[in-house]
Amino acid sequence: MSSDNRDSIDEDDVVVRAIGLGKCYHMYKKPKDRLKQYIFGRRKKYYREMWANRGVDLELSRGQTCGIVGRNGAGKTTLLQMLAGTLHPTEGTVEVRGRVTSLLELGSGFNGNFTGRENLFLNGAVLGVSRAEMEDRFDAIVSFADIGDFLDQPVKTYSSGMFVRLAFSVLANLDPDVFIVDEALAVGDAYFRHRCMLRFHEMREKGTTILVVSHDAGAMKRLCDHVIWLDDGVVREAGSSSEVVEHYLADLFDVKVQDDPDPQVEQELPVVAVESVDAEHPVRFDRRLGDQKMVLRSVGLLDSRGRPMSSTDHDVEVELRVVAADAGRPPGSDWSVGYILRNEKGEDIASANSQIERTDLGPLGPSEEALVQVRIRLPQLAPGSYSLSPTVAYTENGRWVLSDQLDNALVFQITALKDVYCILSLETSFARAKSPG
Repeated sequence: MSSDNRDSIDEDDVVVRAIGLGKCYHMYKKPKDRLKQYIFGRRKKYYREMWANRGVDLELSRGQTCGIVGRNGAGKTTLLQMLAGTLHPTEGTVEVRGRVTSLLELGSGFNGNFTGRENLFLNGAVLGVSRAEMEDRFDAIVSFADIGDFLDQPVKTYSSGMFVRLAFSVLANLDPDVFIVDEALAVGDAYFRHRCMLRFHEMREKGTTILVVSHDAGAMKRLCDHVIWLDDGVVREAGSSSEVVEHYLADLFDVKVQDDPDPQVEQELPVVAVESVDAEHPVRFDRRLGDQKMVLRSVGLLDSRGRPMSSTDHDVEVELRVVAADAGRPPGSDWSVGYILRNEKGEDIASANSQIERTDLGPLGPSEEALVQVRIRLPQLAPGSYSLSPTVAYTENGRWVLSDQLDNALVFQITALKDVYCILSLETSFARAKSPG
């Protein structure tokens, strides 16, 4: 969370606070320059400064989950190390309240020659946890790690997946006030990652503040309340997880972003008006992505009778109707129309496009338009607000290029009375069978 949001947090709930945080490394061109710096450093610098982080402000309250995204080398791990207390900042201040556990580097706090059992107590001692407390938590740690007989084998014989199971299990079962996790979880298997996600939710409900670095954009949206985007060591953007992650991915894949058109602001891309099939409800959208060499000129959402729709039951068929137009794409290139379905938390629930569905929409000449009808059967979604983001893309040099995407352009309500306790309900039947024998 950026410093702009500090006033919204109760001071008693603040668990992590960083102000103007920065870390500078001295880069020497030759090994002997380091010695020269030690001897003659008062008169001359023999190094150049390399700032891994600079000017980072952060404030998190109890129970919040903050994600950190950025390209490799953006300073994510360095920031976590300073917050965890394993790296001293060059400038700025850090304040972290309560017990902190961190999984920053595979192997930290473990001795490869010791068994897993011995390393549990060694790691606890490193974290300042008494042996008595570790013994009380031993069964829970071992059960969560689920590494079987390998518990009594030297950890140097472990696979990376087994290693991270043990390390995560120790840290997550010590009831930390602040839990910091780097990308180390990426080496775990699918089952263990699901287990970790469940533990994250349990920890958050208990009031644990979590900071996590991950390249899994979907996981960052689902898990995090807030996300910080680091770019060359500085905070480029901080805010809601869905918004910041989408901006980061657009930058990562070099997709241009055009905000909701404002006639008073000169746009980097030409503004293309988007019409609605329902004249009473003009089209609005949060952002516009793409190079607009193809554009969406008209979009609308219709019910099964072809009427404009703003609410519906679940498990019904609706129609997304779009008019796509060529606006300078490569001549003769393939093109595709699609959509993204999101819930009100910004989570991507489903997506589809004509290319994935192997549907040829036919040729489209220069400056021509095409009306495309997309029929969608909505699953048994939980009641609430949802949105469709229409998309159009084309091919260039053998790859697909996103050309126009209207984020959250079509918003509608699911008003079903059926109880759905998760994101959606699967069609399920139950029957009592005869007892065996």
